[in-house]
Amino acid sequence: MKKSLIGVIVGFLILLCGIGLIIALPPSAPWVARIDNIAEGEVLETYDWLSYDYYCPYFFFQFHGGETKNWTVNGTAVEVNGRNFNFYVFNRTNFELWKGGATNVQAYVRRANVTSVNFEFSIGSGEGVSDLYFVVENPSTWSEHRLVTVSATVQWQEKQTLGFALLGFFVGGILTLVGLATALACGIYALATREKKPLRNQK
Repeated sequence: MKKSLIGVIVGFLILLCGIGLIIALPPSAPWVARIDNIAEGEVLETYDWLSYDYYCPYFFFQFHGGETKNWTVNGTAVEVNGRNFNFYVFNRTNFELWKGGATNVQAYVRRANVTSVNFEFSIGSGEGVSDLYFVVENPSTWSEHRLVTVSATVQWQEKQTLGFALLGFFVGGILTLVGLATALACGIYALATREKKPLRNQK
């Protein structure tokens, strides 16, 4: 098989790959599941002179390039020695109200007199994960201190940005052009270098 013919075939294969890549791109940007840790075995302690302790994931940076939805926080809180405790999860505003002595403050999670707790709650896309306050409270006055470990993850769905689709179109377009140019160049070269057969002597 002549090299020029091989070049034409390779060019058409590249052309088909480019067209196939463009066709295979989704009509709209897909939603992708994400997950991150916001508390990894954080230890909260209460004493006779300190009735509560809290943890806040201050440094969780909620910056994302695309649209997000379905933010869900899952986690556990366990007292190491099996003693009872009260457990809350507030946003910043309600934590300050609760700390100031307000009653009937809204909370994402509220559990009383438990030795362990599994929790799950949803937050809006506009609410900051770094504004969550995980609070452990000693339900008894002048009693043994509490030692509670808290672990939590946040899950959400994120829409991939337009750049993903543009990159696919760009790569597919380049492959299409390269394949077309290769096939045409090899075809033209084959025609230009084709040897003409000598005419037979006429009797």
